[in-house]
Amino acid sequence: MANSVKTLYSFIQGEQREVEVTLKPITDTSAAMTFEAALVEGDNQIDQKKPPVRRRPEGVKTVLTVRVPTARGLWLNTNTYTEGEWARVADGTAYVLKSTPSGSDPTADDAWEEYTPNKVFIQFPEAMIDLWSQLPKADTPVYGFLGVRATETSGTFPQTYKPVNGLIEICFSPTHITP
Repeated sequence: MANSVKTLYSFIQGEQREVEVTLKPITDTSAAMTFEAALVEGDNQIDQKKPPVRRRPEGVKTVLTVRVPTARGLWLNTNTYTEGEWARVADGTAYVLKSTPSGSDPTADDAWEEYTPNKVFIQFPEAMIDLWSQLPKADTPVYGFLGVRATETSGTFPQTYKPVNGLIEICFSPTHITP
């Protein structure tokens, strides 16, 4: 049981990426909620053979940026939409804009794609592990613990969900240490 933490993502040292994350059981990220993501340094050891099972005491804690796709309400042909925004058509189905729209209803325009609005984007910065006690070596990755929290901001008993929890792996990159 102690080694059952799942590796969620693998990065190369120095990468900067934005990762789409599906949040279950949340069904609509435009509802009154706050979203948070954090990365905590794992208790990595020199020449470790397995991922750590605990965080490093007094290790680096990084708050990650969470980007929530913009909900535009009901689709109207008079509105201008930007890639990544989403809107609902008259029957309530959500569509996200993927490319330049033709101006047609999203149900008939290939620029739009049917969408379940339960996604956010977590931004992992290039320097996310630069201050960690142990950095990756050519044959030994390092690990951190990632958690995502979604909290309702209204209601008589606002609920908190933690739909993402697990390890991220960071592998060595020679281009990160060369000028």
